[in-house]
Amino acid sequence: MKSIFFRLSFLMGGLVLQGCEHDPLFLKMSEDYIQTNQIYQFESRTEIDEMIQVEMNRQNIPGCSVALIENGNLSYAKAYGYKTLETKVPLTLGDVFPTGSVSKSYTALSVMQLAEEGRIDLEKDIREYVPHAVKKHPYLTSVRSLLGHQSGMPGAGESWVGEAEFSMFTPQERAIPKNAVRLFNLTAPLAVPGHRQKYSNPGYVTLAAAVEAVSGKPLYEYYEENIFSKMDMTVYEDRPWIDPYGYYVSQYIRGADGSPKLVGPSQYDWHTGAGESASNIITLAKFAEGLLSHSFVEEDSQSEMFSRAWVNCETPKPFPPPKDPKSSFFVRQEHECNPQNIHFGLGFGFKAINGISRAIFAGEIQGAAVNGSVIQSRGLAVVLACNLFETDMRKLREPIEMLLIEAQDNHQSGGSSQAAQIR
Repeated sequence: MKSIFFRLSFLMGGLVLQGCEHDPLFLKMSEDYIQTNQIYQFESRTEIDEMIQVEMNRQNIPGCSVALIENGNLSYAKAYGYKTLETKVPLTLGDVFPTGSVSKSYTALSVMQLAEEGRIDLEKDIREYVPHAVKKHPYLTSVRSLLGHQSGMPGAGESWVGEAEFSMFTPQERAIPKNAVRLFNLTAPLAVPGHRQKYSNPGYVTLAAAVEAVSGKPLYEYYEENIFSKMDMTVYEDRPWIDPYGYYVSQYIRGADGSPKLVGPSQYDWHTGAGESASNIITLAKFAEGLLSHSFVEEDSQSEMFSRAWVNCETPKPFPPPKDPKSSFFVRQEHECNPQNIHFGLGFGFKAINGISRAIFAGEIQGAAVNGSVIQSRGLAVVLACNLFETDMRKLREPIEMLLIEAQDNHQSGGSSQAAQIR
């Protein structure tokens, strides 16, 4: 994508960009921004608004957008606070958030679609689809183990490749999943597949490489044809070298005094399929609607994805044999095998509160956080996006969930409590 110099100005509340009128990305983002802010307008629901604003103030969050789905359909959406705190630019529904690991849910759905077509077998070794994957792993590494973060590949906080190896590819080359997978092969796996659940970006980049290899299409082309188009979603491939033309939210981290501190865009370039996507709150709401309506995969497949992944609790032999006899590197801790502490299904998080199960899709990068819960049994979903890293999204989301559930229960029982008449 060519670099285009432009001047950004605000005129009568509209976003005006000069110098890039013929650029396809600008035209797409401009059209989506304008249409979203024109079409999606809702009357205020005071109780919801107050809940969010109180929690935003408590956490010192510059801006958040929320979308609610009730009875399977979008019922409310609103943006609160600021897109850019320093200049007091208001956040709108059309503003774009980097959505990070929401990409994992897109990748998992892609894998399940190919499985439904008989083109991928979840129990087969990933090397049948990506021959250059996990070369140093002597155990069968199933597609399922990768989907459930149980492949033994490096997880969050675990080193997987050195700086010298990382520089083997340019940022653009690392964005191609098969190249990133070659980098992962330079590090030995850390556990026997199926015996540990550890959130793993490399695992999902490997799955993205499988989707590309089996479908014969670049990942985002596959996404567009088989996921995004089904719900009229507008999702961008989030790249640090693509100028966002002013439609992205400003991104913040928490400073030493707790106040928001502006940071530049996160420089991720090897997370394709694991953490590189961007969209506005309305597209995230459409994704939740699609999940509630089983628009992406069959009901049985989605139920499996939304369920707690199984972990083998039999103690495996250490792999590879520790060099230091005193090393406990491969000794699993008990909590890793307690089913109640397994919080992932296949591409989605899993959580139950008061016996009501939620599937969670979420993403967080330095500067933003996105979180959505889908309560299939109730036809409900709550989706949030905030421009502050390490926002406690549960504190925002769960009270709204409970309010909507209570309103449903009161409505079904003929009650007329305040919760049943949410304004």
